[in-house]
Amino acid sequence: MSRHRSSANPSSLSTLSSMSSHGRSAASPLPSFDDAVVSLLQSIALEEQSLALLLSTEADKTRAFVGRLLDYPTSPSNADIIRFNQTAIRLLDSVLMAEWLLLKKLDAVVQMQGPVRGNAGEAAKEKEKEQAEPFDNREGKPNEWERLDEDRFDY
Repeated sequence: MSRHRSSANPSSLSTLSSMSSHGRSAASPLPSFDDAVVSLLQSIALEEQSLALLLSTEADKTRAFVGRLLDYPTSPSNADIIRFNQTAIRLLDSVLMAEWLLLKKLDAVVQMQGPVRGNAGEAAKEKEKEQAEPFDNREGKPNEWERLDEDRFDY
């Protein structure tokens, strides 16, 4: 077995050396805040589509295993059925964790956005009102922050 060294194209090396760690050339500007938010939302949507495809494929696999008439056409043993169920549970657990992470990612994007741009004045007034009033007057319940503090110190 002989070892071959690949000869790198000098022009590709100069292109690679001018790239930053994020794949952008050193001369290109950073994306705007709105572009970054759109990219984050697109990545969330793409991962949601991937998870939906995984779930759809798992549903097809389950239908094939169980059979159209629920007659188990492959005549699996009880051990086979248990193994199949364990595999399905592991996949669903993984999807659940991924969905939780996507929810946190979406929440972070929403938090970065701050108040809706058209209602910034109203949102600021509402926030001041929430901070000034210890109780939610509509229902006579403590506001969310007080509930969180109570939960944190409730042993």
